[in-house]
Amino acid sequence: MIDIALLRALFEPFDMLHLLRVWAVLAVSILLFGTIVETSGGYAMARQFWKVHLIALGLAFFLSGGGFLLFHIDPLLLMMVLLCIAFVIQGDLGLKNQGTSLEEWWLWLRFHKRREEAEEEEPE
Repeated sequence: MIDIALLRALFEPFDMLHLLRVWAVLAVSILLFGTIVETSGGYAMARQFWKVHLIALGLAFFLSGGGFLLFHIDPLLLMMVLLCIAFVIQGDLGLKNQGTSLEEWWLWLRFHKRREEAEEEEPE
């Protein structure tokens, strides 16, 4: 069985040092989930992967800092709720931003110009 009191004791009292522990657990969990989504093809590019993760981590850190230091919300409850919110945000942003990026368009255009130049240089 999991000893909830022992887990709760890891994150109390409500000070900055214990908030850093909460942030570490949140960061590892969010990055682990994001890596699983990335390997399954959830993001079109690596840049999009990091952009979505920075948004999710920033939101989770901001809300956990306020809830932990200001309102003394139970750290385990706070982590469970914020991880669920972060997972929904990652999935939502990952689906909305699956279109072709500007970088991919630029690479295609560059490749296309090189191919046209090569065709013009060939003697007929």
